[in-house]
Amino acid sequence: MSETVKSIRAAAGIAVLSALVFVGARLRDWADLRDGEQDRVAVLPSAWLASRDKEVKVPVVSYYHEMTRLLKEKYVEPIKDDQKLAGGAVRGMIASLGDPRSLYYDKSEFDCLLNAREGKYTGIGVDLALRGEAKAKKPAVDGEPSQPADGEEAVAMSEGMPRLQVSLVVPGSNADKAGLKAGDTILTVDGRWIVESSLLLRFRQAQKLFDDKKITFKAINDLRKELKKKTDRALMPLKARDILMSATSGIVRVEWMRGGKTFNAAISKGASNLVWGTQPNGKLALSFTPSGLDSLKSALAKKPTQLELDLRNNLYGDFETMRQALALVAPAGSYGALKSSRKEAPAPIVTSKGTSSGPSLTLITDGTTEGAAAAFALALSSNGKAKIVGSEVGPDRSKKEVVRLPDGSGFTLVVGDYTANKSTEVSMKKRGAK
Repeated sequence: MSETVKSIRAAAGIAVLSALVFVGARLRDWADLRDGEQDRVAVLPSAWLASRDKEVKVPVVSYYHEMTRLLKEKYVEPIKDDQKLAGGAVRGMIASLGDPRSLYYDKSEFDCLLNAREGKYTGIGVDLALRGEAKAKKPAVDGEPSQPADGEEAVAMSEGMPRLQVSLVVPGSNADKAGLKAGDTILTVDGRWIVESSLLLRFRQAQKLFDDKKITFKAINDLRKELKKKTDRALMPLKARDILMSATSGIVRVEWMRGGKTFNAAISKGASNLVWGTQPNGKLALSFTPSGLDSLKSALAKKPTQLELDLRNNLYGDFETMRQALALVAPAGSYGALKSSRKEAPAPIVTSKGTSSGPSLTLITDGTTEGAAAAFALALSSNGKAKIVGSEVGPDRSKKEVVRLPDGSGFTLVVGDYTANKSTEVSMKKRGAK
């Protein structure tokens, strides 16, 4: 084997090891991410640590307690905080789901989530989410998720590694003034590359081309240098998200991509708020919170013949509040369902009380209409009870439970995905933005 080939294979090995580190770190990142829907916040006792699966091969409670005992008895330093171990266990369980919508938050992150549910933002004035899902290349065996056999396969399995995407820009915020828009992909923060899979995959593909003698040593070596340069100062997506969404002072330089073009700006941090309720133009910006429900009741008390509801900038919302809102503006009935991949039948969203004399409704939607707001729009339009103007609602229509842990940390857990009349989805896609 020539020295050139030996050199490039060594370089490839280093890059693949780097990829493994990032693929592993991604799982922790998903567990740390906060991107959730608003449902009632429960308090989870620290004793809740066991699976309810009747076919678990190892008794989960015993497994946890034995692991705790081992750590406390054998670890080189004393462990005095049992709650920290319990929190770590929950973090790991949520991370094992591999779902960027079901996420663990430490105390400060969870507080930030609660503030965002109320429309209160710090940082540059955006909400950010990981978009996309990892796609394993090997099927599960005996119900266990597949694991990479080597570094190359680990990179291949990372093909669906999600990117950090702007899900909402607070109107009037510094991010808004800098030109950021919902749907933009964040590329770098203060010059540091945000880890995603495309460059890793390019290197893997280049390695194969080099082995097949289809590209030169210089071509793959240049790509290796690019990968090394970026990974030397890389940021995991969650860390970048925290930087952009926390603090009320300081300046951060952000590079983002939209439609294949890149943009960058130095953006100051501060406090910014979404403004709900009746707007100067007469439209009602509706949030699916108790205060939002009160605003809707006040608007309906005036007996309007027409009512325009603005459902944009609506990432967080409580599904029960949404169901009550349906009862205020539409007849009693079934308005879609929450589905899952479990064996249980879909859970219908039903209102036993309603109105047949409400105003003519127009709903304004776009990609920032998600969760309960998206379900509300699709429920009414699919039943012919409202007209939708604007563009298609956002990609996340899930219902999430928000759970607070005893130490102030917490997590979100997807419990169902909303589905309505498919004809509504088709018509919205054909119409596009107006």
